[in-house]
Amino acid sequence: MQALRFALILLLVLTGGCTTMSIPVTPLPPGINLQEELQKLEYRLSEAEENDVDYLSAVSYNKAEQALAEAQELAARESPGESPRESKDDLAEKLAEGQAFLTHAEKRAEVARTLLKDARDARADAVSVNAGKYFPSTLEKVDVKLLAMAQLIEEGDSSVSEKENAGVIEVYRKLENSAARMSYLRDPQKNLREALNMGAAQFAPKTLQQSKATLVSLDRQIQLNAADSERVLPLSERAARETELLLRVTQQSKLIQAPNPEETALRGEIEKTLQSHFTAEEASVVPDGERFGIHLKKLFEPNKSTINSEGELVLQKVKQVLTEFEDKITVFIEVSLDSSGRLNFERTEAVKAHLADGTTPQVGIFVAASAKELSRSSGSAASDLSASIPPPSEEFHLKRRT
Repeated sequence: MQALRFALILLLVLTGGCTTMSIPVTPLPPGINLQEELQKLEYRLSEAEENDVDYLSAVSYNKAEQALAEAQELAARESPGESPRESKDDLAEKLAEGQAFLTHAEKRAEVARTLLKDARDARADAVSVNAGKYFPSTLEKVDVKLLAMAQLIEEGDSSVSEKENAGVIEVYRKLENSAARMSYLRDPQKNLREALNMGAAQFAPKTLQQSKATLVSLDRQIQLNAADSERVLPLSERAARETELLLRVTQQSKLIQAPNPEETALRGEIEKTLQSHFTAEEASVVPDGERFGIHLKKLFEPNKSTINSEGELVLQKVKQVLTEFEDKITVFIEVSLDSSGRLNFERTEAVKAHLADGTTPQVGIFVAASAKELSRSSGSAASDLSASIPPPSEEFHLKRRT
């Protein structure tokens, strides 16, 4: 909005602000409470600014604002040379003038709001992806054109050129696309170039392929709708994570003397990343075939399926790592020796319900006893505990809500 206000000032300077504009002014009724009218005008002007009247009908709005400033000065001034009657008449005149210009501004702004809707929407999309940060001069120039069209509408000319309107929209859309690329693609592409220079094609080809695929998806989404942050932003964050991982895997695989250095480096980096989200008291990350098991600790109240406050914080971290590594994780929850099969099931359901927020990917959840617990157990207690642990075929899954 700051950039648009600057463009508005520039336009008013270039056009002289249409100072000859005049409209009929209806005097205020005799005996009306002028202090209340002053407060009403202040409120109306503030509300009009929130509704963009200040630039959709800039000249009339500015005249209303000037009238308000003069009215405020009259209301605050002590005029020993004037009679109270003269002072009140001047104040009433300025208030009536301000109300008249503001009413005119609001009416013409409504027309402009309709005729310039597509252009204003295109501008909002461009600004939402930081066009003002990356291309301030271009945004300023097209803003002046938009405001010039609004000024014509304010003066009563509603025949805004379709060609000129389309031209303004086109520039805003190009700004949107270019700014989105700067906002979302620049850092991941920089990481990719650096990784390629380090030899990613030779030392981390699979990780490189995945990073490239994500960047292609991100670029495609920007082309479709750069302002759709709900779709673009997660892809951008994923691209950043994957290209940063590519850099680390490339660096490590160059140092590893093994048959498959990329796979070794990749698994090591993923394990370190996963464990970095948790303290030793919260969870441990253990390689589990091609996946990683996250063994969560101390989630529940003793002998209950109620998740405690510390457990809630840990599960928030689980949500985050599931978003980053959804296809590489299995979650395990520990169970105490005196827990029955029913309690294990209830605890699993509690974790499932806590994670199932509509955005968390599906994940296998298992009940697992620690080795320490099993070693302390004996006889039927150990047998009962082992029986309570579901085999892989009885895995509980979170279902993504659709």
